Amino acid sequence: GSVLQVVQGVLKASFDGNNYDSYEQTGITATIQPSSTSNKVLVEAHIYGSVDKGRWAGIRLYRGGSVVTGAISTAYAGSHYNVIDGHRQNNNWMVMGYNPDDTHHDNLVYGVSGKYLDSPSSTSSLTYDLRIIGREDATSYYINRPVANKDNDSSVAAISTITLTEIAG
Repeated sequence: GSVLQVVQGVLKASFDGNNYDSYEQTGITATIQPSSTSNKVLVEAHIYGSVDKGRWAGIRLYRGGSVVTGAISTAYAGSHYNVIDGHRQNNNWMVMGYNPDDTHHDNLVYGVSGKYLDSPSSTSSLTYDLRIIGREDATSYYINRPVANKDNDSSVAAISTITLTEIAG
């Protein structure tokens, strides 16, 4: 199908968190209003960030406040992690980490990307957002910056984006 509209959300500021019990809003969000219920929405996200050493952070896609279940892995079947939104918290759309325990771990910034073709069957205004959770209690994660937020020659910063493309069905 042909492209009907494209919208993008950009997070330029940093975001820090350490939630383990639920997925936390990152501020990476965009809204689109499909013109037909048969149209699809291509969701593309690029996130830069970091996590504490020896940890990871999971990222899920939400539409209208509900998780998009089609964009969640089902690869992990064990019972070690909490069930959130009907899925184990280590089954996600994207994952940042596992940060190694080495000399430069505080300066690492991961770039993760994902694409998902959604079929929302709606002509209402739809807000998509990315939410994040830590591997376990006391896992800190950072968007658009490394763990170390120092004023030195090894500090870096980036932007994170979500792009929504309506495609004729």
